[in-house]
Amino acid sequence: MWIPSGRFIAFVAEKVSHPGNSVGATPGWGSYSDLWVATADGHQAWQLTNVPADKDHGTIIPEFSPDGRLVEWTERTAAGKVLNPDRFAGFWVIKVADFTVAPDGTPSLSNIRTVSPAGDAFNESGGFSADSTSLVFTSDFETQNFWKSQIYRLDLNSGAFTRLTKGDSYNEHPRYTPGGQVLWMTSADNTSRGTDWWTMNADGSNPQRLSDFNSNGDARGFGTKQVYATVVQTADWSADGRSFYGDVETNLFNSDSVILRVSLTCHGA
Repeated sequence: MWIPSGRFIAFVAEKVSHPGNSVGATPGWGSYSDLWVATADGHQAWQLTNVPADKDHGTIIPEFSPDGRLVEWTERTAAGKVLNPDRFAGFWVIKVADFTVAPDGTPSLSNIRTVSPAGDAFNESGGFSADSTSLVFTSDFETQNFWKSQIYRLDLNSGAFTRLTKGDSYNEHPRYTPGGQVLWMTSADNTSRGTDWWTMNADGSNPQRLSDFNSNGDARGFGTKQVYATVVQTADWSADGRSFYGDVETNLFNSDSVILRVSLTCHGA
């Protein structure tokens, strides 16, 4: 994820040495991985975190705030157990830190804090609001079931959480749109576990379905395969708000995916 100034890019990287093989470090899985930043030209890179080199720890999804002062990421605290719905993807916490650059150009983190709800749960970072005062995230701290994860908003000043989604569908990867709505992936109204893109207002009202990859054979474009519409970053929208680029996973086990350019139309307009 790029810092707004374009000077640095944040990413996760697998440790040079760790037990076992690299399968768990597949992008999006995060095992044995730490948070890094690099210069835009790739000539210099700095490791910012150092999680324990064991199966219970890892790092995913770093993002900068729009003002460039903060960085958020997700750290694993316990490995997953695929046969347990309450621990299918493991337990994770969301971290936020101040991002500073020394006069010699060296970046560092300070005031690192955990901002996700207390207790063992699947928590996953989403995106910051345009004013950098709140963020949206995924969690199953209330449902205690990964497949019923919900979307929440966190006020960074007060620490208050607001649940934005309802029901018991699977929800993940929320990001703000340039217009201030929230776009996320959900299995709502699907007969399979595939997901589609939906939008809602910042307070959770007026949820609207955008895509129909998994329930409409004429519209999916992926044959009979279940697919998972995933992340749409705020920066991936066009300037006029009429199109965006988004990732669609076609295989959850090896993270195969395609990038789609999506154009929006307004029915009845």
